[in-house]
Amino acid sequence: MYVCLCRGITEKQVVKKITAGVNSVAELQQTLGAGVECGKCCDYMQEMLRAAALETVAALLVEKRSVDD
Repeated sequence: MYVCLCRGITEKQVVKKITAGVNSVAELQQTLGAGVECGKCCDYMQEMLRAAALETVAALLVEKRSVDD
């Protein structure tokens, strides 16, 4: 699915950058060029970043729980 129609940036490309450590819309704009034309995709990229952060926190909590048991 396309995240940024203006630049043809896909969800897969954004996820790859987030997985590599990009953690802000500004960094996604710099590294991919997404969100620099009309900006309509910035909200969705922010949602993707939040979801990735929540997944990371959840994984850490599961890991901590298994160590504590």
